[in-house]
Amino acid sequence: MRLSSQTTDSSSRASSRWGSLKSSTQMFLVALIVQVIATVLSLIAVYGSLSSPSGTLTLFLVCLVGSIIASALVMTLTVVGLFRYRHMTLWNALLLIFTVVTNPVVVLALLATAL
Repeated sequence: MRLSSQTTDSSSRASSRWGSLKSSTQMFLVALIVQVIATVLSLIAVYGSLSSPSGTLTLFLVCLVGSIIASALVMTLTVVGLFRYRHMTLWNALLLIFTVVTNPVVVLALLATAL
């Protein structure tokens, strides 16, 4: 019985921390966390290698697709944040620019046009 009350106390504290933030700040923090995940997946896709070529290709493709999906989610969150909330406009614009610049689709398209 004591364990269940401790878990509800800790979950209520965590929700009260998120609940005390403005909606715009919550959305920005979620977008920032997802952008960090997208960047890490991109780095793993580029620098990750396994012992077999097929394993390396699989790792590359899985991380690349995950990074593209995460970048699309970040773009959606930042565009919604730009149009809906005025509180975090500058930060959302900066995150949107960073997301577009580091998006794997944009990077691969630039590499394809350069070659």
